[in-house]
Amino acid sequence: MRRMDGLEATPIRGTEQGDGRSPFFSPDGQWIGFWADGQLKRVGPSGGAPVVICEADNPWGVSWGENNTILYGQGDAGIWKVAPTSGKPERIIRVEEGEQAHGPQMLPGGDWVLFTFRPKGVTSWDVRRSWRSRRGQESVG
Repeated sequence: MRRMDGLEATPIRGTEQGDGRSPFFSPDGQWIGFWADGQLKRVGPSGGAPVVICEADNPWGVSWGENNTILYGQGDAGIWKVAPTSGKPERIIRVEEGEQAHGPQMLPGGDWVLFTFRPKGVTSWDVRRSWRSRRGQESVG
């Protein structure tokens, strides 16, 4: 973490072990989420013992929406959501074999998810589409 008026960054206590990556913030700024050791975790900005949110593969983008829902991409496993305290993830967007989903963001109002979609047969993220999906639907498009 680095103060906006400073040049030196300091590690957040509790994130050093397990190769923490993919940081994301809660909307109120009270939590910093990250991925380490096969789990999404959260810790306060001043550090401390991380709290496990859920088991997850290395995420393909994570965001924490104002409706207190964390969204994370799992590539060919689609887009998942989890409450920051529940530990029980749920897939909200499925993709077909050979397709991938990345970088979910909950749009204002909480009814739509914006994410990057790579169709089957496309081998580069340079050729991609952005999709939005209404909450509760499990398909893209």
